[in-house]
Amino acid sequence: MILKLTYTLLALLGFTALRAQVNLVPNPGFEEYSNCPNTSGQLENALNWYNPDLWSPDYFNRCTQSSSIDVPSNAFGFQEPRTGNAYAGIYAFNADTSACEYVQVKLTKKLSEGSLHYVEFYVSLADSASKYALNNIGVVFSTTKINGQYDRISAIPKVINNQNNALVDKQNWIKVEGNFMASGNEEYMTIGNFNAPADDDTVFVNGGYSFSNYKYAYYYIDDVSVIEIAESVSIYPNPAQDFVSIELPKTYTQAQLSIYNLTGQLISQKQITQPTNSVGIPSGQIPITELGNGMYIFVIQNEDKVIGRQRVVVAR
Repeated sequence: MILKLTYTLLALLGFTALRAQVNLVPNPGFEEYSNCPNTSGQLENALNWYNPDLWSPDYFNRCTQSSSIDVPSNAFGFQEPRTGNAYAGIYAFNADTSACEYVQVKLTKKLSEGSLHYVEFYVSLADSASKYALNNIGVVFSTTKINGQYDRISAIPKVINNQNNALVDKQNWIKVEGNFMASGNEEYMTIGNFNAPADDDTVFVNGGYSFSNYKYAYYYIDDVSVIEIAESVSIYPNPAQDFVSIELPKTYTQAQLSIYNLTGQLISQKQITQPTNSVGIPSGQIPITELGNGMYIFVIQNEDKVIGRQRVVVAR
Protein backbone atom coordinates (compact mmCIF):
# COMPACT_ATOMS: atom_id res chain seq x y z
CA MET A 1 0.00 0.00 0.00
CA ILE A 2 1.37 3.39 -0.97
CA LEU A 3 1.59 5.83 1.89
CA LYS A 4 0.66 9.23 0.53
CA LEU A 5 2.00 12.20 2.46
CA THR A 6 -0.47 15.04 2.83
CA TYR A 7 -0.22 18.41 4.47
CA THR A 8 -3.62 19.19 5.96
CA LEU A 9 -2.92 22.80 6.75
CA LEU A 10 -1.61 23.55 3.29
CA ALA A 11 -4.65 21.86 1.75
CA LEU A 12 -6.96 24.07 3.80
CA LEU A 13 -5.06 27.11 2.60
CA GLY A 14 -5.36 26.04 -1.03
CA PHE A 15 -1.59 25.66 -1.34
CA THR A 16 -1.17 29.44 -1.18
CA ALA A 17 1.24 29.46 1.76
CA LEU A 18 4.49 28.69 0.02
CA ARG A 19 6.68 30.14 2.75
CA ALA A 20 6.44 30.69 6.44
CA GLN A 21 6.51 34.47 6.39
CA VAL A 22 8.21 34.94 9.77
CA ASN A 23 11.47 36.86 9.54
CA LEU A 24 13.97 35.36 11.99
CA VAL A 25 16.06 38.56 12.00
CA PRO A 26 15.07 40.94 14.81
CA ASN A 27 15.23 44.64 13.95
CA PRO A 28 15.88 43.85 10.25
CA GLY A 29 15.92 47.48 9.11
CA PHE A 30 18.01 48.81 12.05
CA GLU A 31 15.07 51.02 13.05
CA GLU A 32 15.05 50.24 16.78
CA TYR A 33 17.88 51.59 18.90
CA SER A 34 19.00 51.89 22.50
CA ASN A 35 20.53 55.33 21.94
CA CYS A 36 20.53 57.56 18.91
CA PRO A 37 24.03 57.43 17.36
CA ASN A 38 26.14 60.55 17.83
CA THR A 39 29.33 59.52 16.02
CA SER A 40 30.61 56.81 13.70
CA GLY A 41 31.32 53.25 14.84
CA GLN A 42 28.16 52.79 16.92
CA LEU A 43 26.49 49.80 15.22
CA GLU A 44 25.59 48.29 18.58
CA ASN A 45 23.25 51.21 19.29
CA ALA A 46 20.92 49.38 16.89
CA LEU A 47 19.08 46.80 18.99
CA ASN A 48 20.11 43.15 18.48
CA TRP A 49 23.06 43.98 16.20
CA TYR A 50 26.70 43.32 17.09
CA ASN A 51 30.18 44.20 15.91
CA PRO A 52 31.88 40.79 15.49
CA ASP A 53 35.45 42.07 15.04
CA LEU A 54 37.66 44.84 16.41
CA TRP A 55 36.85 47.41 13.72
CA SER A 56 33.91 49.81 13.85
CA PRO A 57 30.88 49.28 11.58
CA ASP A 58 28.59 52.31 11.48
CA TYR A 59 24.98 53.04 12.34
CA PHE A 60 23.08 55.74 10.43
CA ASN A 61 19.78 57.18 11.63
CA ARG A 62 17.74 60.32 10.96
CA CYS A 63 17.48 60.89 14.70
CA THR A 64 21.13 61.94 15.00
CA GLN A 65 22.48 65.47 15.32
CA SER A 66 25.80 64.41 13.78
CA SER A 67 26.24 65.16 10.07
CA SER A 68 28.76 62.32 9.72
CA ILE A 69 26.18 59.60 10.34
CA ASP A 70 22.98 61.36 9.35
CA VAL A 71 20.40 60.09 6.85
CA PRO A 72 20.30 60.54 3.91
CA SER A 73 23.47 62.67 3.71
CA ASN A 74 26.52 61.62 5.73
CA ALA A 75 30.31 61.48 5.58
CA PHE A 76 30.22 58.30 3.50
CA GLY A 77 27.76 59.43 0.84
CA PHE A 78 24.11 60.13 0.15
CA GLN A 79 21.49 57.40 0.41
CA GLU A 80 17.89 57.25 1.53
CA PRO A 81 17.07 54.12 3.56
CA ARG A 82 15.39 51.41 1.54
CA THR A 83 12.68 51.54 4.21
CA GLY A 84 12.32 53.51 7.41
CA ASN A 85 14.90 55.88 8.86
CA ALA A 86 18.08 53.88 9.38
CA TYR A 87 20.69 51.51 7.96
CA ALA A 88 24.14 50.13 8.80
CA GLY A 89 27.45 50.53 6.96
CA ILE A 90 30.69 48.55 6.59
CA TYR A 91 34.06 48.72 4.89
CA ALA A 92 33.93 45.51 2.86
CA PHE A 93 37.24 46.06 1.04
CA ASN A 94 40.40 48.10 1.55
CA ALA A 95 43.09 47.91 -1.13
CA ASP A 96 45.80 48.76 1.43
CA THR A 97 44.95 46.11 4.03
CA SER A 98 43.11 42.79 4.31
CA ALA A 99 40.91 44.05 7.15
CA CYS A 100 37.11 44.25 6.77
CA GLU A 101 34.09 45.22 8.84
CA TYR A 102 31.04 43.05 9.49
CA VAL A 103 27.58 43.23 11.04
CA GLN A 104 26.18 40.38 13.14
CA VAL A 105 22.73 39.57 14.55
CA LYS A 106 21.32 36.87 16.81
CA LEU A 107 18.31 35.16 15.18
CA THR A 108 15.04 34.83 17.05
CA LYS A 109 15.44 31.04 17.19
CA LYS A 110 17.98 28.33 16.49
CA LEU A 111 17.74 26.73 13.05
CA SER A 112 16.79 23.07 12.90
CA GLU A 113 18.87 20.49 11.04
CA GLY A 114 17.89 20.14 7.38
CA SER A 115 15.56 23.16 7.40
CA LEU A 116 15.64 25.29 4.25
CA HIS A 117 15.79 29.08 4.47
CA TYR A 118 15.60 32.06 2.14
CA VAL A 119 18.06 34.87 2.90
CA GLU A 120 17.74 38.42 1.62
CA PHE A 121 19.43 41.75 2.33
CA TYR A 122 20.07 44.97 0.43
CA VAL A 123 23.28 46.91 -0.12
CA SER A 124 24.22 50.21 -1.74
CA LEU A 125 27.74 51.36 -2.56
CA ALA A 126 28.50 54.59 -0.69
CA ASP A 127 29.42 57.23 -3.26
CA SER A 128 31.71 59.39 -1.10
CA ALA A 129 33.68 56.56 0.52
CA SER A 130 34.15 54.11 -2.34
CA LYS A 131 36.72 54.01 -5.09
CA TYR A 132 36.04 50.28 -5.54
CA ALA A 133 33.05 47.97 -5.69
CA LEU A 134 33.17 44.44 -4.28
CA ASN A 135 31.14 41.60 -5.78
CA ASN A 136 31.54 38.92 -3.10
CA ILE A 137 29.57 40.10 -0.07
CA GLY A 138 28.02 37.10 1.68
CA VAL A 139 26.38 35.66 4.78
CA VAL A 140 27.73 33.23 7.37
CA PHE A 141 25.64 31.38 9.96
CA SER A 142 27.17 30.10 13.20
CA THR A 143 26.07 28.36 16.39
CA THR A 144 27.94 30.85 18.56
CA LYS A 145 28.73 34.54 18.37
CA ILE A 146 31.75 35.31 16.18
CA ASN A 147 34.48 37.36 17.80
CA GLY A 148 37.12 38.31 15.24
CA GLN A 149 40.33 40.30 15.35
CA TYR A 150 41.75 43.09 13.18
CA ASP A 151 41.50 40.88 10.08
CA ARG A 152 39.12 38.96 7.88
CA ILE A 153 36.73 36.47 9.40
CA SER A 154 37.63 33.08 7.95
CA ALA A 155 34.41 31.24 7.06
CA ILE A 156 32.54 29.87 4.05
CA PRO A 157 29.39 31.87 3.25
CA LYS A 158 26.10 30.01 3.02
CA VAL A 159 24.78 32.75 0.71
CA ILE A 160 26.94 35.04 -1.42
CA ASN A 161 26.22 37.66 -4.04
CA ASN A 162 25.67 36.38 -7.57
CA GLN A 163 28.74 37.43 -9.53
CA ASN A 164 26.48 38.53 -12.40
CA ASN A 165 24.89 41.03 -10.00
CA ALA A 166 27.82 43.43 -9.63
CA LEU A 167 27.47 45.55 -6.50
CA VAL A 168 28.45 48.82 -8.20
CA ASP A 169 25.29 50.90 -7.81
CA LYS A 170 25.80 54.11 -5.82
CA GLN A 171 22.22 55.31 -6.21
CA ASN A 172 19.94 52.32 -5.69
CA TRP A 173 19.63 49.39 -3.31
CA ILE A 174 20.78 46.04 -4.71
CA LYS A 175 19.26 42.81 -3.43
CA VAL A 176 21.52 39.94 -2.38
CA GLU A 177 19.58 36.70 -1.93
CA GLY A 178 19.85 32.94 -1.83
CA ASN A 179 18.72 29.73 -0.16
CA PHE A 180 20.60 27.55 2.28
CA MET A 181 20.05 24.38 4.26
CA ALA A 182 20.81 24.56 7.98
CA SER A 183 23.20 22.10 9.58
CA GLY A 184 21.41 22.58 12.89
CA ASN A 185 21.56 24.97 15.89
CA GLU A 186 22.78 27.99 13.90
CA GLU A 187 21.78 31.07 15.88
CA TYR A 188 23.95 33.95 14.61
CA MET A 189 24.11 35.57 11.16
CA THR A 190 27.08 37.66 9.99
CA ILE A 191 27.23 39.78 6.81
CA GLY A 192 30.41 40.90 5.07
CA ASN A 193 33.38 39.83 2.95
CA PHE A 194 34.67 36.38 3.86
CA ASN A 195 36.97 35.85 0.87
CA ALA A 196 40.70 35.47 1.18
CA PRO A 197 42.20 38.79 -0.05
CA ALA A 198 43.62 37.10 -3.15
CA ASP A 199 40.09 36.02 -4.11
CA ASP A 200 38.43 39.44 -3.85
CA ASP A 201 36.40 40.32 -6.94
CA THR A 202 36.62 44.11 -7.21
CA VAL A 203 35.83 46.79 -9.75
CA PHE A 204 37.41 50.25 -9.82
CA VAL A 205 34.60 52.80 -9.86
CA ASN A 206 36.51 56.03 -9.14
CA GLY A 207 34.88 58.71 -6.99
CA GLY A 208 35.37 58.55 -3.27
CA TYR A 209 35.98 62.30 -3.03
CA SER A 210 35.35 62.42 0.71
CA PHE A 211 38.14 59.89 1.34
CA SER A 212 40.42 60.66 -1.60
CA ASN A 213 43.50 59.04 -0.06
CA TYR A 214 41.82 55.72 0.70
CA LYS A 215 40.95 52.80 -1.57
CA TYR A 216 37.73 51.49 -0.05
CA ALA A 217 34.54 49.68 -0.98
CA TYR A 218 32.03 50.87 1.61
CA TYR A 219 28.47 49.54 1.65
CA TYR A 220 25.27 50.59 3.34
CA ILE A 221 23.12 47.61 4.47
CA ASP A 222 19.36 47.54 5.04
CA ASP A 223 16.33 45.19 5.31
CA VAL A 224 17.86 41.85 6.30
CA SER A 225 15.65 38.73 6.20
CA VAL A 226 15.96 35.03 7.02
CA ILE A 227 12.72 33.18 6.25
CA GLU A 228 12.11 29.47 6.68
CA ILE A 229 10.62 27.92 3.56
CA ALA A 230 7.47 25.95 4.17
CA GLU A 231 6.98 22.44 2.86
CA SER A 232 4.28 22.94 0.23
CA VAL A 233 4.52 19.89 -2.01
CA SER A 234 3.54 16.26 -1.59
CA ILE A 235 6.12 13.54 -2.30
CA TYR A 236 5.18 9.84 -2.02
CA PRO A 237 5.71 7.04 -1.26
CA ASN A 238 7.94 7.69 1.72
CA PRO A 239 9.89 5.52 2.35
CA ALA A 240 10.55 5.15 -1.38
CA GLN A 241 12.33 2.53 -3.46
CA ASP A 242 13.01 3.29 -7.11
CA PHE A 243 10.40 5.95 -7.91
CA VAL A 244 8.55 8.86 -6.28
CA SER A 245 5.53 10.91 -7.33
CA ILE A 246 5.41 14.65 -6.67
CA GLU A 247 2.34 16.88 -6.49
CA LEU A 248 3.03 20.55 -7.15
CA PRO A 249 0.82 23.40 -5.92
CA LYS A 250 -1.83 24.17 -8.51
CA THR A 251 -0.13 27.44 -9.51
CA TYR A 252 2.86 25.53 -10.93
CA THR A 253 3.05 23.28 -13.97
CA GLN A 254 6.79 22.69 -13.93
CA ALA A 255 9.66 22.77 -11.46
CA GLN A 256 13.08 21.34 -10.75
CA LEU A 257 13.82 18.67 -8.18
CA SER A 258 17.22 18.91 -6.45
CA ILE A 259 18.22 16.03 -4.18
CA TYR A 260 20.73 16.61 -1.36
CA ASN A 261 22.26 14.28 1.19
CA LEU A 262 22.17 15.27 4.87
CA THR A 263 25.54 17.05 4.62
CA GLY A 264 24.10 19.43 2.01
CA GLN A 265 25.85 17.86 -1.01
CA LEU A 266 23.86 18.02 -4.25
CA ILE A 267 23.32 14.44 -5.48
CA SER A 268 20.93 14.78 -8.42
CA GLN A 269 18.65 17.19 -10.30
CA LYS A 270 15.51 16.36 -12.32
CA GLN A 271 12.77 18.27 -14.13
CA ILE A 272 9.15 17.96 -12.98
CA THR A 273 6.08 18.63 -15.15
CA GLN A 274 2.42 18.57 -14.21
CA PRO A 275 -0.75 19.16 -16.30
CA THR A 276 -2.17 22.70 -16.19
CA ASN A 277 -4.80 23.25 -13.48
CA SER A 278 -4.37 19.76 -12.10
CA VAL A 279 -4.99 19.49 -8.40
CA GLY A 280 -4.08 16.29 -6.60
CA ILE A 281 -2.66 14.74 -9.78
CA PRO A 282 0.95 13.60 -9.41
CA SER A 283 3.65 14.44 -11.92
CA GLY A 284 4.24 10.75 -12.60
CA GLN A 285 6.88 8.35 -11.47
CA ILE A 286 10.24 10.07 -11.12
CA PRO A 287 13.12 7.57 -11.05
CA ILE A 288 15.51 7.72 -8.09
CA THR A 289 17.42 4.52 -8.81
CA GLU A 290 20.73 6.38 -8.52
CA LEU A 291 20.15 6.92 -4.78
CA GLY A 292 21.45 4.48 -2.21
CA ASN A 293 19.56 3.60 0.94
CA GLY A 294 19.33 6.46 3.39
CA MET A 295 17.67 9.82 4.04
CA TYR A 296 17.73 12.70 1.54
CA ILE A 297 16.41 16.25 1.29
CA PHE A 298 14.20 16.81 -1.77
CA VAL A 299 14.04 20.51 -2.73
CA ILE A 300 11.46 21.69 -5.28
CA GLN A 301 12.29 24.90 -7.12
CA ASN A 302 10.49 26.94 -9.80
CA GLU A 303 12.98 29.18 -11.60
CA ASP A 304 14.79 30.94 -8.72
CA LYS A 305 12.07 30.34 -6.12
CA VAL A 306 12.02 27.38 -3.75
CA ILE A 307 8.43 26.21 -3.30
CA GLY A 308 8.96 23.24 -1.00
CA ARG A 309 11.26 20.75 0.67
CA GLN A 310 10.83 17.34 2.25
CA ARG A 311 12.94 14.59 3.79
CA VAL A 312 12.58 11.32 1.92
CA VAL A 313 13.88 7.93 3.01
CA VAL A 314 15.09 5.47 0.37
CA ALA A 315 14.78 1.87 1.56
CA ARG A 316 14.96 -1.20 -0.66
